[in-house]
Amino acid sequence: PKLLTRRGGSRTGNYEFYEKVLRDGEHYITVEKPEDIPAVIEELEADPARAARIAQNGQTLMGKMDLDEVLRFMHQYFTEAGVEQGYEAYP
Repeated sequence: PKLLTRRGGSRTGNYEFYEKVLRDGEHYITVEKPEDIPAVIEELEADPARAARIAQNGQTLMGKMDLDEVLRFMHQYFTEAGVEQGYEAYP
């Protein structure tokens, strides 16, 4: 199994391009503190069908991502970053 950890995001759009479409419990599991990780892993190991469903949902969603999705994210990211720096945003 793979475990992804991240502390993250900001209002300036400091996200991976796919993060805003991910849903907790559907595509991943949120862990509040690092010391909670073992308990979450135990829960998933106790319910392999749930673990497999979450993993499959995440893989299916990521398989739908394409260049247009990346470009939409980049446009949004740089627009927000420019506004943060005092530049005027243009559509």
